[in-house]
Formats: sequence, C-alpha cells, structure tokens
Amino acid sequence: RGATSGEKTERLKQYMEQCIQLLRSLVKERDQSIVDRIMGFVRKNYRNPALKIQDIAGEVHFSTAYLSYLFKKEMQKNLWDYVTELRIEEARHLLNTTDKKRYEIAYEVGYESPEHFSRMFKRYVGVSPAEYRKDSQGVSG
Repeated sequence: RGATSGEKTERLKQYMEQCIQLLRSLVKERDQSIVDRIMGFVRKNYRNPALKIQDIAGEVHFSTAYLSYLFKKEMQKNLWDYVTELRIEEARHLLNTTDKKRYEIAYEVGYESPEHFSRMFKRYVGVSPAEYRKDSQGVSG
C-alpha cells in the first residue's frame, strides 16, 4: 500500500527544504572561499599605493560592485576599510619598532601622501602618528 497524497506532498516538501539548505551552505562555502582569496590578495598587495578595487576584482574575476557586496556581506566591513586597517596596523608596528620617519612609513604601507596617511591614521587610531609613537615610547621607556 503506497503513501497517501498528503504524505507524498510532505516528503517532497522536506526534500525541497533539504535541497535549499544544501544549496545555501554550498553558496556560503563558495563565498567564504572567494573572500579568503580576496583577503590573501589584499594582504600581499596592500603596500602598493596603486592598488585599486579593480585589481582585486580582476584577481577573483568579479565586477567591483559584486566584489564589494560579497566582501561586506561576509566580513561586515567595507573592502577598502579592510585595506586601510592593514595599512594602519603595519604603520603602528613600524612606529613602535623603527625610527623611520612618518613619510617613510606612509610610503612603505601604501600611501602616496604623508598627509593622507596622517589623516587616515588619526581617523582609525584616534591620535596622529607622532602622538602614537610618543605615547608608545612613553609606555615602554
């Protein structure tokens, strides 16, 4: 004796829900894999002052719009904010561990202008590079 029409409908519904869940998890894995590639590319290239979102998009073969959407969806932050955070973190490290001048650090972490570097540093850290260096040296010495 076969299943009733209602039972068949319920099985089909459960099967479709399982398929949808599987597809969602596959898309999530694919998206995370793409974001991992994006982050790897950015980590290798953030010191390049000519780095553009088009370069990053070309690396993963997506439009800049989709790249920006996907990165924000997966990371809850703007792609260019991620680039800036890497640059500022490296600048903090260099300010703490070297005697390099502000303009040298600016160029080394990917800024073409020491003034732009200082503005971005202050926006992200809350103090200027000079104040940051002075504060960090004051604590350690």
